[in-house]
Amino acid sequence: MDTPIPVGLAAATVCALFLYKAAPIKADTVTLNSGDVLEGKIVSENDTQVEMQVSMYHGSIISTRELLKSDIKSMSRETEEQRQEKADYADLSQTPAASPQYSLTLDPNQEYTPAHYAAGIAVFENFLAKHPNSAHADYIHSQIVAWKSESDNVASGKVKFNNQWMTPEAKAPLVERLQKQMYVQAAQNTLASLKKKLSELQDHRDSLAEQVAAADGNLKSAHERLRTIPESLRDPIYKDYVYSNGATDRRIAGYTTVPNPERQAARDECDVYQQLVSSGPQKLANLDMKIRGIQIQIPRAEQDYANALAQVSPR
Repeated sequence: MDTPIPVGLAAATVCALFLYKAAPIKADTVTLNSGDVLEGKIVSENDTQVEMQVSMYHGSIISTRELLKSDIKSMSRETEEQRQEKADYADLSQTPAASPQYSLTLDPNQEYTPAHYAAGIAVFENFLAKHPNSAHADYIHSQIVAWKSESDNVASGKVKFNNQWMTPEAKAPLVERLQKQMYVQAAQNTLASLKKKLSELQDHRDSLAEQVAAADGNLKSAHERLRTIPESLRDPIYKDYVYSNGATDRRIAGYTTVPNPERQAARDECDVYQQLVSSGPQKLANLDMKIRGIQIQIPRAEQDYANALAQVSPR
């Protein structure tokens, strides 16, 4: 079998994100008497306190803090120039207005047109011209070098694949092999997904069948118990009697018949079990149909996987 191309290249046309861990341009900074340092944006300030939007967890969470000035050791505000530099650098990770039709991310498996390289280089050079002392300057310089190098390779007639430059004739079989390996991976994923789904459905059916069987037994027991519970109860009726000496006594003067609350509770229990027993067969039938459908698909998926493997195996 040919040496496989890394699975990570399956998304061959997807570019890596334009990310760079350079020293961040600081925003507004507040140092507290406790030694804690807060970075974010000061949104308001008066004689006694400062309101600040604080960035936490690499900017994923923004919270508003009200800080007493008596708790603050020092403050420094982000300059307008720093804000602009931060905004301009953020634009480089998107599609800048300077070249709206061009990506600023080099593709590891695809070369660009000369116009695309020229536009990208111009964006980087414009950033350096506007912010020559940027903390990102070294990285931007490295990008210009990389883009110019790729432009030179394209000018010489080379093409790109897996971050390597080669002739078009050398790239063609590599792309074909990658596509075949992608088919293998896709077929393998489909087969694994079907088997997992089948196992889940079978477990669900087994569990439901046990619940229905248990409910059927409980329903019979509940009906038996219901037959032993009387329909009604006799509640005594009390009457107060007053003696000649003024003393009182409460005695039972008779009885009244009231519904037995235990019987209603037993009926409710029967209803719950009856509902599960009645709906169980249809639910089981639906699961059986889904299971059968998956069982029909699995042999086809196994064959597709075998065919895909055969395409990448030596003949």
